[in-house]
Amino acid sequence: MHTIIFILSIVFLIAGALFFALAVNRNTETKQMNMRQEELSASLAKREEACREAMRKNGQTSLELAKKEGAFDLECKVIEVVYLESTEDRAKYPSDAKRLAVIKSRLAHNLGYKILAEFPNPEVDPAGTVYSYTFRVKEEK
Repeated sequence: MHTIIFILSIVFLIAGALFFALAVNRNTETKQMNMRQEELSASLAKREEACREAMRKNGQTSLELAKKEGAFDLECKVIEVVYLESTEDRAKYPSDAKRLAVIKSRLAHNLGYKILAEFPNPEVDPAGTVYSYTFRVKEEK
């Protein structure tokens, strides 16, 4: 009977040691996972702050661009030129490339006259030989 108790005590001792080893191993894994989670949390916090800073800068940049665009709109006149393609144009110029070239030429011609009507007095060079206009063109997006 003492032998059975002795064998059972050794079995329980070994089982207890294994259980303790497993508990220590699990505790170590848990600590490592917690440390990894803290590292990831700190990394995410840094990235979040960087993103918030970028959003603040982008907001300021878009506000500055809107102010500049508003100032540009106040400084500039809008001159619009429209040309309606007629059936005679289609009959006279059957090629799409030729028709487009003619339409661009007519638009440029009409735009030139509208510009002259808006700005009748060009700057004159002191020598009296050069006439010039300077345009700031806003590209529509």
